[in-house]
Amino acid sequence: MKFSVCLSTGFEGVMYPIPFASAEQFVEQSLLCERLGYDSVWGNDHVTTQHYVKELFPDRPPNFYEPLITLAAIAGRPGPSSSARLCWCCRCASLSTSPSRS
Repeated sequence: MKFSVCLSTGFEGVMYPIPFASAEQFVEQSLLCERLGYDSVWGNDHVTTQHYVKELFPDRPPNFYEPLITLAAIAGRPGPSSSARLCWCCRCASLSTSPSRS
């Protein structure tokens, strides 16, 4: 069985407090995951801040990190090569408010 870790690239204010992790800490987290034997690390993408998060934290917006850039920084870190896989998770929602009908 393989286990993975999803980095907090798009979860501040949603699942984690603000601030939760800095950009530099993602490399540290991925190295720790590799040392602990995880198969892969993932990045989650949010295009915009959710309305309820804006209302909960009006003076402090969450830090959302673009996952492909974050994973590229992890892959390009100095040191020995890694055997862990880097993965990106994107859930696309329709912009339409009603299903199309033909």
